[in-house]
Amino acid sequence: MRIPSGCAVSAIFSKSGERRSGEDIIKSIALMHDRSNGLGGGFAAYGIYPEYKNLYALHVFYEGKGPKDVCEAFINEHFDVVNLSKIPTRKTPAIKDEPLIWRYFVEPLHTKLAESQLDEDTFVSRCVIRVNSQIEGAYIFSSGKDMGVFKAVGYPEDVGEFYRFAQSAGVDMETLQQVVAVSAGGSTQFERNFNKMVADDYRPTFALALLRKDMSIALASAQSQGLSLPLSEEAFRLFKLAAAFDKEDCSAIAKVPAGA
Repeated sequence: MRIPSGCAVSAIFSKSGERRSGEDIIKSIALMHDRSNGLGGGFAAYGIYPEYKNLYALHVFYEGKGPKDVCEAFINEHFDVVNLSKIPTRKTPAIKDEPLIWRYFVEPLHTKLAESQLDEDTFVSRCVIRVNSQIEGAYIFSSGKDMGVFKAVGYPEDVGEFYRFAQSAGVDMETLQQVVAVSAGGSTQFERNFNKMVADDYRPTFALALLRKDMSIALASAQSQGLSLPLSEEAFRLFKLAAAFDKEDCSAIAKVPAGA
């Protein structure tokens, strides 16, 4: 019987101030898996939005497009929205029924702030409370400057995988694509699969299960001829680990955690 009151906490600090991936913090919190209960986990990260460090970063859960439209109307009425985007996530079997998750970099409208006669922090806090108490299906779960909370229902290490922390090392994906495309690693398959992985779009054009079947046939044929294909065998091992994504595109191999 699991007692639903466990707690696991871990922290990491970069003295250099450089961006780093979330792989280390995920590994450290995973060591305390048995102290967690799977009912909820999350991460708080600081210094992650240096280009918007003077703006409030609102992280918002939406239960659908309707609440999103209502909440965005409220945000636009009270704030100057400098940038907005969907928070990158990836499908993972451990995180189910995920909401729409968006972030907004904002500053209070000067007219609204003057009318309220509040300081900025209090104004933002009051707006967050109004959204969370009055707009059904919308919930602002983070609202600080140059920081963000990332949470979900699940174990912490699964939440980190869901938010793709291991990939968040500040690497510009467009630059990476351009470099690889003109190197020995460039190919038609790289262009096809890289774009789908970055967009987190795994709608099948060639299902992962079919590719694994073809790999199995090829490896069996090689073995019958006494050939050793160690790289193909390792790739096949990873595709077997991705069996949970069999109905998705073969590029969903990207969902297999690093180091698996």
